Amino acid sequence: MTVREDAIAQAIKKVWTRRSTVSASHFTTVMLAEMNVPCEWTVDDDGYWKTACGEEWSFEEGSPKDNGVNFCFSCGQPVRVMK
Repeated sequence: MTVREDAIAQAIKKVWTRRSTVSASHFTTVMLAEMNVPCEWTVDDDGYWKTACGEEWSFEEGSPKDNGVNFCFSCGQPVRVMK
């Protein structure tokens, strides 16, 4: 098992023990935080930014980078803008 696979397995184990009190979207947010990975944001055709942690955000103008967004408003992980 690689170091990353082990980290993922440990994160799943830690979160899974609390599964009865964790919603699906919160589970994703907690998993991202436990794995310490960026939250990937993609823009749809309507200009809404969809996040890896299950949220949607919009800006009056520009991208997250243009608006100074470095961390996800929902999960707090660093933002990675996907093309």
